[in-house]
This record gives sequence, structure tokens and C-alpha cells, in this order.
Amino acid sequence: MGKIIISDIKRALSSKRFWISAGLIIICTAINLLASSAYDLNKRVGWIGLFIFGNIIGNPMIYLLEPFIPAFIFAPLFMEDIKSGAYKDVSKKTGLKKYLAARSVSSLIAGSGIFIISLLIILAGCFFCDPTVQTIEYMPIGLFKEVYYSSALLYIILFILYTALCGALFCFLSFGIGLASNSSSMSLVLPGIIGSCSYLMLNLFNNPVLSWMQVLLPYLVYAFDVGTPPLNRMAKLCFILFASLILVAAGYHKLKKESRVNTAATGETHANKIEV
Repeated sequence: MGKIIISDIKRALSSKRFWISAGLIIICTAINLLASSAYDLNKRVGWIGLFIFGNIIGNPMIYLLEPFIPAFIFAPLFMEDIKSGAYKDVSKKTGLKKYLAARSVSSLIAGSGIFIISLLIILAGCFFCDPTVQTIEYMPIGLFKEVYYSSALLYIILFILYTALCGALFCFLSFGIGLASNSSSMSLVLPGIIGSCSYLMLNLFNNPVLSWMQVLLPYLVYAFDVGTPPLNRMAKLCFILFASLILVAAGYHKLKKESRVNTAATGETHANKIEV
């Protein structure tokens, strides 16, 4: 399992998709930061404060792209192996369950890693411009708002970790969708649609019987500075996790069934050759 995970991490880090995505996150954030600094905000709050204003308080471009980015990085890697049948040789040595478990862990690492690396690069840039931490005049809402008053840097670290968690779960969801559907396009597009457009489904559940479904819709679950109740937010994250696990389990049974059919067909062909 370890070899599969390490191989996946190396492939992800060496792929153009990973660094294109990192560049996209950095560029979108830089545009947001520059827009903020145009109003001399950097003189009042410093560049570390700008990191908070440009990321935590609101970055509309990243809000739109965040659910799509993890799938863009990892989906082509595993879907290529699944469709080409390259996974069969490896899974024969490890077993199909362990193989899929390793790829699941790889998806979680890849999905979280892209945001950790990108946000740390942005934070390092802000720190290089101005390492001082000034008092920032805003009322934090959402997760860990109490932490901000004791340590702005700890608040930033928690933001990065939470963003990484969301990236990991959306990447895992992409893995599950691709595995269950055997479709590269579905694994690339559906996680982003679920993350960015699920609010369009709110009206469908606007009745007493199905209103509880609104709690599970993961719309803006990755927005750190939104006043969603913690239990509500946790329910959304758990929904993504359990949906991903169900899809991976469905994909496992699908591959297992295909393997049995292929084995039976091979055995039948071999028996026919012997008879001839």
C-alpha cells in the first residue's frame, strides 16, 4: 500500500495539472490581495492581515474553483489506470481492497496537499512583504472565531488545515464517482457541481418532509468565514465522506464482478483450447 501511495504522490507532484492548479490558486488570491491593497488596506492591516482579507473573509474566484481543483489533479491519474487495466497487475499483488484503500488515501493526500502548498506559498509571500502582524479591524464569524482574538497566525493555520480537509474530501468524492461510474468526465465535473451548485437544489427540499436534506447539501462548506453552525458544517462534511465511501464500495464490487467474469471467460477459452 505504501508504495502505491508514494507513487501516486510523486505522480501528482510531477504532473502539470498540480502546478497549474497551484498557480491558479495563487493568481486568483493575488488578484484579490491586489484589489484589497489598492485601497491602502495593506498600510492599515499589514500583509498578514491582507492574507486574511484575501482568503478567509472572501475569495469568490476560489469559492467557485475549489471543489473542481482536487478532481482536476487526481482524477486523470487513477482513471487512466482503471480504463487501461493497469491496476490489475498491482491489485493482484496487494489485493483489490488494499489497492483501492491505497488509492483512496492518495486522493485524500493529493486533494489536501494542493491547498496546503498553495496557501503556504501565498502566506510566505505576504510574510516576505511584511512579517509584522497588525491588529485587523473585523469581526470574525464562522469556525474558530474565538481563536482570532488570541492569535491571528493560529487562526490562519486553522484556515489552511480546514481548507485542506475540504480539498481532501472533494478529491475523495471525485475518486469514488470515477470508480463507480467509470467515467473520467463525471469524476472531473460532478464534485465541482455538487460543491458549487448544490444551492440550486434547495427549492427541491423546501417542504417539511425533505427539508432536513438542506443540512446535507455541501454548498459553501469550504467557506471558512461563513456563519454556518458547526454541527451543520460537520453534517455536510460527513455527507461528502459517507457518499464517497459508498461510491468506492460500489466501484469495488463492480471491479470484483468484472474480474470474475473475465476469469470465467478466460477459463472457458482455455478449456475449449484443450478440448480442441
